Amino acid sequence: MTKDLLHTMEVVGEDPIGLGRAAALAGMSDHFDFTFSYLGFLFAVKATTIDGRRQVQFRANLGKIPFTSENSNGRVSAMRIVNVAGNALGGNVRITPDQRIMLSDEFWLDEAMTPVLLISITTRLLVRAKPYLEMLAGSVNKPVIAKKF
Repeated sequence: MTKDLLHTMEVVGEDPIGLGRAAALAGMSDHFDFTFSYLGFLFAVKATTIDGRRQVQFRANLGKIPFTSENSNGRVSAMRIVNVAGNALGGNVRITPDQRIMLSDEFWLDEAMTPVLLISITTRLLVRAKPYLEMLAGSVNKPVIAKKF
């Protein structure tokens, strides 16, 4: 943020910065996208402003349910965990037709969207989901996370 402010001051020179860039300089925006991994699972967060309200969407790829021939106990365990997690998390855990387990959630906010607010909301979701994620970790084929070198 300080770097952005200094750059803006260089570009603007003697003219006032103006309110047009105030939201960006304060860390507020109409759109944020980020991804991360937690316990080996892939998460994506997308936040946008629609008609003056802020929509925050979460998606997580929790891996694939193993085929019976791969790991029959893991398959049964994963199905049970998904069922319990779906009930506990409000039906936001589901299995796609290709046997992928997806976690999704959506929030509507009336307050200004900032990185701090998004991290706070994300943390609340992870705290609620953590017990199920820990149980799933040993039962599913986790998604492959590309390593950066």
